[in-house]
Amino acid sequence: MRKALYAGSFDPVTFGHLDVIERAAKDFDELVVVVMNNPDKQHQFQQIFRTKMVMVATQHLENVDVRMGEARLLVDIAKMWECPTLVRGLRFVSDLEAELNFALNNDVLAKTEIHTIWYPARQQNIHISSSAARQVYKYGSWEDLQMYVPLTVANMLEFCGQEEKETLFG
Repeated sequence: MRKALYAGSFDPVTFGHLDVIERAAKDFDELVVVVMNNPDKQHQFQQIFRTKMVMVATQHLENVDVRMGEARLLVDIAKMWECPTLVRGLRFVSDLEAELNFALNNDVLAKTEIHTIWYPARQQNIHISSSAARQVYKYGSWEDLQMYVPLTVANMLEFCGQEEKETLFG
């Protein structure tokens, strides 16, 4: 059974993330999507809410298993869940340097038991990022938000309401 792991903060999950998930789901028997907390980022949404967003966005994919990650090395999570392949997305050439460094470090830490594959962004998604989606969520309209995130996710974010938005964004 070919199994892979795609990790990210998904703050929120976007069409770019979903495209990588759908493509990897076709290439692997099982894809574990793990929602992590990145210590270098200040997340706008709690991990449990981000996990629910990813679950809702991927419910049409039978071989995708969405889980919350814990604070540990990604290679250790991959080994624990028996995922020998890490999936990563690339939007720009500038992403490649950081992603290559990430892959090389994981290769050393995993003693070459884990390898990384990259899915380049499709042209229609190259401009989409979670930070752009958060800005549209904060200042734009619900209709605008649907250009960045799946409708199910836009509905979840819209359901939050103005009070939650003020709590999230001050």
